[in-house]
Amino acid sequence: MVDQRRTSFFMVLIPERMAILDTERALEMFDALGLQMAGLIVNQVYPKELADAKGGEAVEFLRNRARMQQKYLDEIRSKFAGKVVAMLPMYPREPRGMDMIEKVSQDLLFGPAL
Repeated sequence: MVDQRRTSFFMVLIPERMAILDTERALEMFDALGLQMAGLIVNQVYPKELADAKGGEAVEFLRNRARMQQKYLDEIRSKFAGKVVAMLPMYPREPRGMDMIEKVSQDLLFGPAL
């Protein structure tokens, strides 16, 4: 497991306060065990455009979530500089089935700029 030529570990986190703290602790724990993370994947990222959306109560909820996430994404970029390898969007449905697995794999390969 510690042979980096044969095994890679990636941690997945979401852009929320507790997930960032848990990731910091987990990285320290893995470092102490001699296991290096190959990178971090940020999951369930709302589209940035939602932060400026106009509309009713549901849109206000999404706008507030997107604004909150932007703050935490900035924190992730700062705390984990050089470790984030991909950001996956919040999909309109749970990624199940071959079509969604293919979509996720494409987003992992060609994800948005970090």
